[in-house]
Amino acid sequence: MENQTEMGAFDMGALRSNLPQKRGLSRYYSGKSRSFTCIADVRCVEDLKKQEHPEAKKRKKYSNKEMPVYPPYPCRRVSSYTHCAAPCIGV
Repeated sequence: MENQTEMGAFDMGALRSNLPQKRGLSRYYSGKSRSFTCIADVRCVEDLKKQEHPEAKKRKKYSNKEMPVYPPYPCRRVSSYTHCAAPCIGV
């Protein structure tokens, strides 16, 4: 019984102290952010925001509905011995 009451009185502060701290851009911006090769390219917080492409969302949304599903074509292995030269007839 003593263990159950101890578990109910668990201190969340001890858990928070063991969790990783926010680093990098997540310290200043929460949400989807762009990738940068150099942090010096960032001039303000608005630069961090990932740009949305509405046409990409439409493509993703309708891509499965518009395209019929066909079985894959069987692969035909082409021999390296086969040449595209004129055949020798009457030799």
